[in-house]
Amino acid sequence: MNGFLEEVVTEGKVLKELLDYHKAENPTKKVADLFRTGKYKRILFAGMGSSFYAPYTVVDYLISKGIPSMVLNAFEASRYQFGMVSGETLLVAISQSGKSKEVMELIRKSRGHTNIVGIVNKEDSLLAQEAEYPIFMKAGPENFISNKSFMATLAVCILLAADIVGELDDRVYQPLYELADWMDKYLTNIEANTVPLIKFIEGATNIDFLANGPSISTSMEAGLTFREGPHITTAAVNTADYAHGWDRSVKEGYVGVISAPGYDPKALDPALPNLLTVEARMIDSIHERGGKVVLITDSKIASTNKLFVIKHPQVPERMASLAQTVPCNCLMGWMMGDRSR
Repeated sequence: MNGFLEEVVTEGKVLKELLDYHKAENPTKKVADLFRTGKYKRILFAGMGSSFYAPYTVVDYLISKGIPSMVLNAFEASRYQFGMVSGETLLVAISQSGKSKEVMELIRKSRGHTNIVGIVNKEDSLLAQEAEYPIFMKAGPENFISNKSFMATLAVCILLAADIVGELDDRVYQPLYELADWMDKYLTNIEANTVPLIKFIEGATNIDFLANGPSISTSMEAGLTFREGPHITTAAVNTADYAHGWDRSVKEGYVGVISAPGYDPKALDPALPNLLTVEARMIDSIHERGGKVVLITDSKIASTNKLFVIKHPQVPERMASLAQTVPCNCLMGWMMGDRSR
């Protein structure tokens, strides 16, 4: 097992410890109380790389609760869209290292315009020192490509969002602890779970990661890290957008990894009642063009010679990203071989 996978196999333990810490200390309470003063009308999440992708897992949830929310690349937020930062916008800046130059530029530029929340792993970092409301990932040291820190960022975003809307209770904690248990079991059997997947994608020339809604966070993360680690040509695409021509280049040797909680191969699209859902249509399209599909879902779907199904527990959709990242990290680590030692 290489160094990257040695970190990955601790993800279940790290999540449990993070949840224990939040239940005991409730570090999101000050931020939730601040937002509930009525001073803010919206929330802006900003980061770079993995820290940019993670909050996509909660923006739909916050919007559904009547809280306008958005995610911006920290560079774009600072240089091109700074008008989004105002006294009515709560800024949540995210950085594992706490020193990403684009994130630090944004928070320094934002000082005096709004309050700044910092989600950060390194507790002695610049972000931890300069954010008015630091919240720690508690992921521990990370020496390789983002893995457990991304998982911890997802979890902190979920906990923070729930606290802001007044729903941080067992409805949130129970499924998160169940996910941590599932992670432990999956990672204890990492070889048995990963080797068949490696054999399934053997000969792949490029891999795309597709998802809609909250799951796009994991697909974007995988699109980046598979380039960083095993140096695979990848793209991360919204599945609905993928249907507008991305599938035209699919041929033998192509693999699409689709994250789709609640997937039903026979369900019709609510807006297009004569058509299957976009996930089902794209799986069919990829197969018809000679490609293969890895489906990450909580549904009971059988694998075939062209479809490899990874099933995770049924949880609220905004939490599914925590499960989706586990097999992606295992696959990537296995493909890296000795490169991460």
